[in-house]
Amino acid sequence: MDLQGLRDFNLVATHGGFGRAARATRRPKATLSRKVSELEASLNVRLIERGSRLLRLTDEGVALHEATRGPLQDIAEAERLQILATEMGASLGLHTFPTVVKESLTMAGFPMGQCRKPLGKMPEDARRKLAAVMAHLKKEGMLPEIAGSVSAS
Repeated sequence: MDLQGLRDFNLVATHGGFGRAARATRRPKATLSRKVSELEASLNVRLIERGSRLLRLTDEGVALHEATRGPLQDIAEAERLQILATEMGASLGLHTFPTVVKESLTMAGFPMGQCRKPLGKMPEDARRKLAAVMAHLKKEGMLPEIAGSVSAS
């Protein structure tokens, strides 16, 4: 199963049609239609009833959309956070991606527990810069609700 095809199917289902999904994502309608058709072929099941102006999911389409909507949102959020952490690491001159992620999540209030292997210690000036970025993200509402207080300690 193609992950992009599954994402495209969920976009079409969420937006209520190929045209709306295409406009929302600025991707060609034909590309979305082709990816959904390929997904249907790979699953050997019809997910969307075509032919009318209104989108109608089949029973299988409804079930797939409900089962994959949450996990796909989680994947998108993880990808967004990975990009953000990578950009922060590069702009702060930090050494390793895992260190940036661990420190960012800790500052955001996520319980980290035991790491499989110890990560390098972040220099104090880099921690202060990261704390400032995290505080800004929290102020702008860009951190998940679980986020606690942000500190450089």
